[in-house]
Amino acid sequence: MGMSWVLWDRWTTRCRNPECNDIIPYRHTPERRGTKKNDRSEGYTTRKDKLYCRPKCEKRHYYLRYTKPTREAAKASKSS
Repeated sequence: MGMSWVLWDRWTTRCRNPECNDIIPYRHTPERRGTKKNDRSEGYTTRKDKLYCRPKCEKRHYYLRYTKPTREAAKASKSS
């Protein structure tokens, strides 16, 4: 019951990296009350199309999916 909200909440998703179990929570930006232009003190909303929790996870997933298999295939063809 403790983590069931992750399954049913439409505003959360898991990091796309298979080695990472982090959750990407989507938080809404509070209504802006300031009159200053470009006032960023209240923060921003998390992007809805965000797939990775941090850039490190994105790079690691790219390595696992593309770079490592290419290197292993090249190494296997060299040794044959």
